[in-house]
Amino acid sequence: QMIKYGKVKRGSLGISVTNLTPDLVHAMKINVNRGVFISSVFRHSTAYAAGIKAGDVIISLNNNSISSLTSFRAQLSSFPIGTKISLGLLRDGKKINVKVTIEKINHSPTHSTFLYKGLAGAQFSNIKIQGQKGIKVDTVQEKSDAFLLGLRVGDIILSINKKEVNVKELHNLLLTNPPYLALHILRGDNRFYLLLK
Repeated sequence: QMIKYGKVKRGSLGISVTNLTPDLVHAMKINVNRGVFISSVFRHSTAYAAGIKAGDVIISLNNNSISSLTSFRAQLSSFPIGTKISLGLLRDGKKINVKVTIEKINHSPTHSTFLYKGLAGAQFSNIKIQGQKGIKVDTVQEKSDAFLLGLRVGDIILSINKKEVNVKELHNLLLTNPPYLALHILRGDNRFYLLLK
């Protein structure tokens, strides 16, 4: 690639990922200790087309175990754009395999560390989504903790640490000062996770 293009062209799957930490394992009730957590999948990406979902955990790439974000990125970067790879995923406690093609990078950065303290700066209200309780983000002050976390007006929090909550339950949960929160967000037609430490 250096000879042909004068630079190395790196590929992407169209996902935002972060390391699978012990706190995240506990918060999300994941039954593996090593891997890469997918916090979001970009619409119109090859990962989206392959059926990969936010909340999936990557545990292998072409049958090679993935122990960390570093090892995942190293293995992924060894393949040229256009290569079809096999990802081993853990989804709701079940292992699945998907085939996905590496594409040219045209998304946001492919790793995510949305780790900020608190949800200050946002106002919430209760909402029902298909008969299930959730939390709607009514306002977000610019440059507030909630804004820096990634929350936006109109977002709906479907669950926290895989548990449905309302505004009162969220308030009570924050009072316990939990080590890690994984917020499952619905924004339009997109679902993704914001991670709060």
